[in-house]
Amino acid sequence: MSLFYNGVKPLNIRPYYSANDIIDFTIKLRPGRALKAGSIRVSGWLNVQKIAPGEVTAVPIIESDSVFLSPYAGVHSLFRNSTCSVNGRTLESNTMYPRWSSQVKQSKYTLEGLNTASSALTELCGSQNNVLLLGSEIAPNTSVPPNVTGTVYSIPFS
Repeated sequence: MSLFYNGVKPLNIRPYYSANDIIDFTIKLRPGRALKAGSIRVSGWLNVQKIAPGEVTAVPIIESDSVFLSPYAGVHSLFRNSTCSVNGRTLESNTMYPRWSSQVKQSKYTLEGLNTASSALTELCGSQNNVLLLGSEIAPNTSVPPNVTGTVYSIPFS
């Protein structure tokens, strides 16, 4: 069970984010509080679209497109870098975040273990994430991205 002590939204909040967008967060803690290592999670809604060659509009992916995320990195493969700074000083900078995340998972799970672990499901890990990427819900309070046709189904991640 997770307890949320603090929640923040991106500084550059948008209805949707695409490849190569930089997303910044500022976490302000109350006096007497401190961050615990490994306690930060990014949560959101993911929808995957495809654009056919010569087309301008995007359409939702289908199962036969065989779109997969790395089974060990899962949704972490969508983030390239992470940097943690306090008072203008960099504490940690990880320029290969997906690789690091994948190695942490490989040290704890086998692929079969990831397929059955409920904690890995919210991170879209395991060899069945192609089915999850199809989406199953319409994300709340979101607008339809431009140049997208059809119903946009999303999958929550954390």
